[in-house]
Amino acid sequence: MFPPLCHRVRIAIKDKGCSGCRNSVVAYHILNLKKISSFGEYAFLPTFGPTFVHFYGSGSTRECDCIGKCVATLPAHRGRVLLALKTEIDDPEAPSTPFVEVEPCIPVIERSFWETEEYLLVGIVFDVSMIDRGKYSRKKISFEISLGNAGNKMLSYSQCVESSGDGLLERVTAEKSPDFESTTVPTATATMDRKYDYLPYAEKKPCMYVKSWWPNLEWRIFNRNGLASIARFLRKKLGSMEKLMIVQQSITYKYYNDMINELCHRCKRYLKMLDGCKLDEMGGTTKLDKHRFNVCHMAVEDILQAIKINGTLPDNNYVRIAMIHAHKYLRSLEDIMEDPQDALPDVYIWMITGSKRVAYTKLPAFLLTYQENEEFRGKYSGERISLFFKDPLDDTRAMDRSACSAEIFIWLGTTKHVNACWSMIPPGYEVDHDAELDAFPSTLEFTKSATFQLRAHIFQGRFDPGMDSSGLSDPLIRVIFNGHTLATRVIRETLAPLWDQTLIFKPIIVYGVREHIKMYPPKVIMEAFDEDLCGSLEFNGRCIATPVVKLNTETYSPPEFPPQLKWFLFHNQKGENGAALAAFELIETGEDDIADVPINESTDSRIYNLPDDIRPVMSSHRLEVIFWGVRALKKVHYITANNPIISVECNGHLVKSEIMRNCKSFSNFEESHMMIDIDLPEQDIYYPSLTIKAYDSRSFGCLTYLGVTIIPTIYGFIGQLVSEDEYFEKIIDNDESHLPLSNDFDPDPPETERLISYKQMTSKQGTSRFAAFVGGMKNIFKWKRKKHSKDDIVYGTDEDESYDWWSKYYASVQEERNAEMGQTAKYLYDKKPIATFKGKVTGNVVEDDKNKVGIFKGHIAIYRWPHPSGTACRTRIGNDAALGICDDYPSPEPLKVLVRIYVIRGINLHPRDPLTGKSDPYLRVQLGKTIFDEKKMYIANELNPIFGKVFEIDAMFPKDYLLTIQVWDYDATSSDDLIGETKIDIENRYYSRHRPHCGISRVYTVDGYNAWRDRESPIDILNYLCTKNNLPYPEFLETEVKIGSQRFPFTCKIEGNANLDSKECMALNVLHHWHEFPICGTTLVPEHVEQRPLFNSSMPGLEQGKLELWIDMFGVSDLPPRPAIDIKPKPPEDYELRVIVWNTEDIPLVDNQFLTGEKCSDIYVKGWLTYDDHQKTDVHYNSLTGEGNFNWRFVFRLTYLKAEQMMLVKKKLSVFAKDATAQRFPCRLNLQVWDNDHFSPDDFLGSLTIDLPKIPKGSTNSKNCTLKLMEPDAPTINLFKAMRIKAWWPFVRLENEKHVQAGKVEMELILVPIEEADENPVGLGRHPPEPMAPPNRPDTSFSWFRNPWKACRFIVCRYYKWKIIFALCMMLLTVLIGCGIYAFPGYFVKRILGA
Repeated sequence: MFPPLCHRVRIAIKDKGCSGCRNSVVAYHILNLKKISSFGEYAFLPTFGPTFVHFYGSGSTRECDCIGKCVATLPAHRGRVLLALKTEIDDPEAPSTPFVEVEPCIPVIERSFWETEEYLLVGIVFDVSMIDRGKYSRKKISFEISLGNAGNKMLSYSQCVESSGDGLLERVTAEKSPDFESTTVPTATATMDRKYDYLPYAEKKPCMYVKSWWPNLEWRIFNRNGLASIARFLRKKLGSMEKLMIVQQSITYKYYNDMINELCHRCKRYLKMLDGCKLDEMGGTTKLDKHRFNVCHMAVEDILQAIKINGTLPDNNYVRIAMIHAHKYLRSLEDIMEDPQDALPDVYIWMITGSKRVAYTKLPAFLLTYQENEEFRGKYSGERISLFFKDPLDDTRAMDRSACSAEIFIWLGTTKHVNACWSMIPPGYEVDHDAELDAFPSTLEFTKSATFQLRAHIFQGRFDPGMDSSGLSDPLIRVIFNGHTLATRVIRETLAPLWDQTLIFKPIIVYGVREHIKMYPPKVIMEAFDEDLCGSLEFNGRCIATPVVKLNTETYSPPEFPPQLKWFLFHNQKGENGAALAAFELIETGEDDIADVPINESTDSRIYNLPDDIRPVMSSHRLEVIFWGVRALKKVHYITANNPIISVECNGHLVKSEIMRNCKSFSNFEESHMMIDIDLPEQDIYYPSLTIKAYDSRSFGCLTYLGVTIIPTIYGFIGQLVSEDEYFEKIIDNDESHLPLSNDFDPDPPETERLISYKQMTSKQGTSRFAAFVGGMKNIFKWKRKKHSKDDIVYGTDEDESYDWWSKYYASVQEERNAEMGQTAKYLYDKKPIATFKGKVTGNVVEDDKNKVGIFKGHIAIYRWPHPSGTACRTRIGNDAALGICDDYPSPEPLKVLVRIYVIRGINLHPRDPLTGKSDPYLRVQLGKTIFDEKKMYIANELNPIFGKVFEIDAMFPKDYLLTIQVWDYDATSSDDLIGETKIDIENRYYSRHRPHCGISRVYTVDGYNAWRDRESPIDILNYLCTKNNLPYPEFLETEVKIGSQRFPFTCKIEGNANLDSKECMALNVLHHWHEFPICGTTLVPEHVEQRPLFNSSMPGLEQGKLELWIDMFGVSDLPPRPAIDIKPKPPEDYELRVIVWNTEDIPLVDNQFLTGEKCSDIYVKGWLTYDDHQKTDVHYNSLTGEGNFNWRFVFRLTYLKAEQMMLVKKKLSVFAKDATAQRFPCRLNLQVWDNDHFSPDDFLGSLTIDLPKIPKGSTNSKNCTLKLMEPDAPTINLFKAMRIKAWWPFVRLENEKHVQAGKVEMELILVPIEEADENPVGLGRHPPEPMAPPNRPDTSFSWFRNPWKACRFIVCRYYKWKIIFALCMMLLTVLIGCGIYAFPGYFVKRILGA
């Protein structure tokens, strides 16, 4: 079956004759069905070949127990198999067989598929170092290079050779020696520092080359390299963009636009290359090649189309969305990049000691293949690359422990491009070019060289937790260059080491032309280790760096010198694991010149600091920390942590908190404010990391380590000082300062991922849901009010008592929702709480959660001190900054608060009942020791339940800080299942300066559904903000509010309630624009409903639905809070809808009368609210004018949700269901007009859909009944208010993709409450009680099939009466004439005879 459940096909070659084992796997190959088929827009079944599949030995003990004893198990090229795969759709009715059928096939002639080409593989070894002294010291080492089996002396046979005259392929046997040399001369190892060995090649660089013949299938390689080039470009640019986003650079959007433009150019050049390829003329082209051609073409075109639609970024507002799109482009390229059909086998380079192969490295051929166009050339073709050799018997630690490191020049291409190979070899050697160009000497002797000295400047580093059991590390850096090794000092127990050390190497001779060495310098290897207590080194990661080269003819001056420090990422087998800030410079020295202090055995231990011109420019800063408290501390070593200490380390400076007395009884620090002066770099790229550690103080002053967390950069903690002159100028001195008024200001515009232009996104104006509701109320009641400007806000009380909170909610539910508070609301002092971890960070959510030992709450601020200008500074609230800028934090004393949790509804909950595919959700709320369990009030069979619950809890901070809201699934016969939960740190919210504990309403009203719900009035809140920030009290003028020098204009309208205080409305307007106040202004959280995702620990990372809620918090004081808002949903109301269809007109005539040919229709009307309860009128037969008369009554019963304006339908989904499932549908009446047919399906003529809460007003007569009545801006009537309406409405149908009118209907709609309907029932159709009068239809309205005599009377006689009389007369006359003719002979004879 396709798509298949398994996507891997394993093809293995086994050897039955292997000594020591039976049926050992010699080699295998994996076919990925996803790569050889497609099930998307361009779909094709799995297909493959015919092409060669290259097989490689696994080198794994799982495949063969005799690994290392037999040649078969070595990880080498074992051969190739000509393979083809074809998939056909089988007959589903045919019996399936589990056996594999083997059938003979016709012999294959290879020359019918492709032509062979001679390939040249060249490898020049420039440097070999980092040789493991424990294994290979004082041994002779050689290297061997091979392409497939060509060049492999252990497997002494090559591949195919040049086609012979008759087209057959011959094979080179072992007796014929090859005309190439694939191995180097064995060389003994040497050492300089007794840490690693190296091979002293000096000026003679070993050269290896292999010549072999292979099918010419270069199109596959060039296509793959072209896509890989685009993907590498995009991946590199995205990495740079992420760094710009971290530091919030203002030019990020420009960088993105440049990246997208270059991506478009590269994609277009790639498409141009594809369009120029003629696959049919290329040898070896398979069906899969043609399919891949189309798939790659379509994928790149889709990327260009998406880029065209999205356009460029006008600013930084939508950079994150653009990054998501760019990552999608990258994934699309990576999905199509890999070609399942090989063109050339992999390249192996073996390290050999004696006759034993001890290490190897493998490179895919496409990375090395030469092509004249650089965009389609292999990444490493003609380059000197650093390779690390691994033990074939150990694949687990290949990156951690390598046998050696080699710098090798590699080139692969056809022999016709051999000139390009010679031109790409680093110059400076002498060779006899009189010989053949495709023959290379055993060594290249370099005659030109220069002496260089390497200086490695290691400044600082940052590492991930997990090296030691404590989570800390004792890191050191080891630098290896051309066989020389130097290391930094060890920094104890840190994850952010500051070495500030320059490693100066001895002068080294580098062979080659000086100018070429400057352009392509030799690589530097940097390794990071963690030193254990016993002195052993634990490998942490490795990276390769390129030094900056200075020739002795150059001056040591900008822009190249001094070199800039850069972050180098360390990689190990698990991925990235730390980074180091370093710079490398390779300085040329003369024979007698000394580049620096002489380095000899006596001065090796000396430590040099970074030069001042390389060291980051440092400036004086202040590190200020608020140690607020710790939460949720776990046991460490089975002992509870009761006396925690928190330390903050930055750039080698440490700040410690006091010892907490007993965190169980009180988990806040009493003395929380600490600050120190430190020196930090001025450039943000050099910012150090921040390390926060937690300890527990135990008996006898012993400190037990608890956990640690690392913040990669301090950029997010950098603050700006406000000078005293600037403070007074903006707040007090400037009397003419005016703030602009923006009624539709949205401080955090939501981002969207719809495929529209980013410029269109910016042109959209985000409006509040409650503002939309107010606007909707104005439209409904505009006949009561004066017309105001569109942007005006009207303050007053809505007089319609039928509206409640749910009306307000559903009136604004279509607007963009406010983002989740956990993401938009800033935590305590604008910083999130920091989790401390114990031990290793695994990357697994469940495991990391187990390793988390607690949470530290606090605030960290780093800023220049003193001010660069030397002036006095002020804090946000106007105090002297000399005592610190974090002076607005509240008291850490315990605080009692009243918490109200309003849970509105669940959205798209994960189904937990397998039979129904639904859930029976209920709520469970916990705060501290208070638990509310709503198990008895579960909602049956619902994935979008409406809870409408309010929970009121008394909490005490800091003890009750975490609110947990869970949604459970009720099960009658088993234990209940947890659907998901969300956790909210309400303490962070309460203390935030954004005041999220009670949202600010959009308008101020004193009563009604939109009454002010905060305990404090707008004036009280504004006065509190002014007092807190040391501002003068507000002055309420006639049209504005003045606070100091700032003025807030007030242009809104106040209507409807004489008791409404205008000053309250003016104060509320200031609160809406408080973020515009200079220095101390901030956005206040508006009235909101938040959507919180639900998660389940058994399914980490997978969202289980959402929960809509909001939280109000009030401190317990003398002023009591207002009553809680009643959000309990109103019960649905039952109604009976009586629809009387009186008449229709202008219905299309679609039938012809079989006798007269006259156009007619047999009209009837069908209607329903739910189709299961549809009803029909009787048929008006033979309508000749499109008019129909019915006088027919439909009766429907419905359950109406007034707030949602939806219809509720309850029914059981299956016979096994215990409870009925409630489903919500739009409250719409559907009418259709049909033409009745006896012997064929009825003909659809037109339809009419009416939304009962918004019925189009209709027309009082049929003449004015047109499609204009159904336009969106046409006036509407709410039937649930009017209760009765009678009018004409048009039928509509679709013709040629256009809506045209298909007649009109006169109808009366009567809505009756169910109690009244039961008291005064009516019958269906024209039946009693209260029967309808029969319609006054014309005499011709009948069915000819059921009334043949009537049809004869009204149709035959009406249209053919005189014709029938004439025909009868003529028949009678004909009979009389016939009788006369018949009787005439006899009568004539009688007359003659006289009878």
